[in-house]
Amino acid sequence: MQAYLLYDEFIADKKIALVSPKTINFYEDSVYRWLEWCEKQPRYDRSDADALQRWAKLYMLSLVERQLSPYTIHTYGRGIRTFLKWAIHEEYMAGPYKFACPPKPQKDIRPLDLGAARDALAQVANQDTLVGFRNTVIVRTFVDTGLRLSELVDMELGDLDLEARSIRVKGKGQKVRFVYPSLPTVKALRAYLAQREDIVGKVHSRVWVGEKGEPIGLRAVQSFMSRLKKRIKYEGKLSPHILRHTYAILFLEKGGNLASLQGLMGHVDAETTMEYANFSRHQDQRIATRFSPGSDL
Repeated sequence: MQAYLLYDEFIADKKIALVSPKTINFYEDSVYRWLEWCEKQPRYDRSDADALQRWAKLYMLSLVERQLSPYTIHTYGRGIRTFLKWAIHEEYMAGPYKFACPPKPQKDIRPLDLGAARDALAQVANQDTLVGFRNTVIVRTFVDTGLRLSELVDMELGDLDLEARSIRVKGKGQKVRFVYPSLPTVKALRAYLAQREDIVGKVHSRVWVGEKGEPIGLRAVQSFMSRLKKRIKYEGKLSPHILRHTYAILFLEKGGNLASLQGLMGHVDAETTMEYANFSRHQDQRIATRFSPGSDL
């Protein structure tokens, strides 16, 4: 099958599988861009699907030679890897699968420590206003559950079961999982929802609203996080994703295990969760000190 027709079949299958528009855009940016590059190569034959694995390797080499960042190269490779595996599985291409996706660079994770997280909560804004209190509860929810920004912003009232201390989360690819906020966060959510009810009533079901009751978007959260960084004079990066990292590290340092963390954070790949283990050193130090045989010598 001609390569572009193969791509169309691939995208159709992904849409039928209800992958998110964001993921479809990712495949367009990675797979389609690669096929466009192939078209410009002198010896490329678009009808030779079995040669696509070789062209994928040559494309990765071209990205290296252009000195793109290792993370960008890995990201493009992931999209192409998914496409090639799909094509072989659907028998549009002959196997076996041979394409080696470039390795993922190690994350430079710089989470907040517990003290910085407390400072952030204490200095969010004027908590006498709905927006100020909302922002405090948002920061607490991020640190206490590890939600992604989009997951938090899209949260609806029906996703909350505060009696059971659980929140239903619609994650990447519309995959559903549950997170379990602590009692202080549940109390904060209850107090916020009471204020929200006075302004919004039953006009809409989105949890997070502005001063006039309108649902907020991603930019509203990013904007107040930027102001918060200046207010607490935090020198590192401060963003919803940093608070997600903070949740993961603090979870492990309090004794949580990687398998549970993977489920709570919605990671498909266990290797993604494993990256946090390298940054949870305080727990290792405490365990090493407690159980070190040297103390008995």
